[in-house]
Amino acid sequence: MWNRTVKTFVLLLIVFGVAGAAYLNDKEKKSRAPASNQKRIWMPAPIGKHLALIKVDIESLSEIPEKGLAEVTLKARIVAQQKTSDGVSFRWNIPPEVEILGGTKASEHLQMEAGEILETEIRVRGFNRSTQKTISFQASTLRGHEKLGGSAVIVSRPDETYEAKAPQVREAVDAFNQSKTKLPRGL
Repeated sequence: MWNRTVKTFVLLLIVFGVAGAAYLNDKEKKSRAPASNQKRIWMPAPIGKHLALIKVDIESLSEIPEKGLAEVTLKARIVAQQKTSDGVSFRWNIPPEVEILGGTKASEHLQMEAGEILETEIRVRGFNRSTQKTISFQASTLRGHEKLGGSAVIVSRPDETYEAKAPQVREAVDAFNQSKTKLPRGL
């Protein structure tokens, strides 16, 4: 009886081994077909912040005033992760109540090499803490038929953004969860 079980097990291993080898051999032949004959499935390119073709950031070079029409200088940096064959275009997006006093609002087709940093500044008036105002900066380039780029935002009241309030909200939730009384079992 024991001998028959061992023989059956070995026979099944051989059958599954041959079937697996045939499957892998057939799969390998299919993958070696010319590209024009293969069925194509579109997969998005792995683009994330760490893989972005262009990285952008903004900083304020002067203090944002509480109110009034004082000048504020903003600086944007564009970093090209790869050479841009079609050039980089950029644009500042300014709210209507803010006035540009100097600097370049937009530019197109600036050639950049990999690792090169492009900096641009603008001077604005009316960007103050009296109300929440948002200024954004966008940079993009073409890769084939796709427009790729990055953007950055600066706000006049950063203490009112979700990012600034998130730690306080988390602390409040944790405190609430710790103070909850547990219900007795069965209720």
